[in-house]
Amino acid sequence: MAELREGIATDAPVAERIGRTLDLALEQYAGPLYAATLELALAARSSDALRDAIADGERTVGPQIQAMGRELLAGAGLPDATVDARWTTAVSTARGYASLILLGHPADRVRAQWRASRDDVVGLLLAG
Repeated sequence: MAELREGIATDAPVAERIGRTLDLALEQYAGPLYAATLELALAARSSDALRDAIADGERTVGPQIQAMGRELLAGAGLPDATVDARWTTAVSTARGYASLILLGHPADRVRAQWRASRDDVVGLLLAG
């Protein structure tokens, strides 16, 4: 979360802050911590105790990620429900690209695809 917070530089324009934050999210989701989380989540399908531990982690991290979206999009003039839905979509998109990397797709190609679509994702977040 601290690394994601780095993307919210107060001196940068909002679109740049959002893009930077989503870039950082992609890198975190493509990293070893999220890979381990995915492995545990898959293993949790057959373990109640593990499923509870994963759910507890989601209850901790999920609201923090949503709060970050609200912070980034504050002042955009959008209702909270719209901000939440759009931010969830944006973060899920970054997570999807990162998952391709974790699945073994060429990381340089996936990152190039992300860069090509990131500005569209940011534009959708800020659309009135």
